[in-house]
Amino acid sequence: MPAAVIATVFLDARDETAPQRGGMMRAVLPQEQRACIREHARQTYPEECCGALLGTSGDEVRIAEVFPARNVSQAAHPRRYLVSPADQLAAEQRARAHGLEVVGYYHSHPDGQPVPSDHDLVKAWRGYLYLIQAVRGGVCHALRAWRLAPSGRAFEEVRVHEAEYQGACAQRRRR
Repeated sequence: MPAAVIATVFLDARDETAPQRGGMMRAVLPQEQRACIREHARQTYPEECCGALLGTSGDEVRIAEVFPARNVSQAAHPRRYLVSPADQLAAEQRARAHGLEVVGYYHSHPDGQPVPSDHDLVKAWRGYLYLIQAVRGGVCHALRAWRLAPSGRAFEEVRVHEAEYQGACAQRRRR
């Protein structure tokens, strides 16, 4: 079985996204999926890549599949992302068909750090895991995980640990 990344998040009891049993939540990202995110980021460099994370949530979040999406952002800033509405719908349908849900999103920061921007904060939704892949000169570097803080005014970093778990990378037809 391939190694995986486990992200640990301590949840605030006031956060409506906290598991019923409270305390700590884990998010599991298999190495195969991490590699899929890195490849997507490398292929789209110098633009931002983006995609959905499909899995299950409860006491822990298990990412079962990475779903690469098209970035359809037409923002004045060249480094923004907007998941294609058609790809968002396809991700939701795929998740539902496999007994999963969209548990988060990923995107890259070309020639930047894997830290949420002010724009990321404005667009973030409570209850989702956000993975940011740093890419410099077309080479992938650090991948870091984040979630919106209960206040909604900042991100909290999700600590990443190694573990074992198997998952899949959706093979999408490029348009």
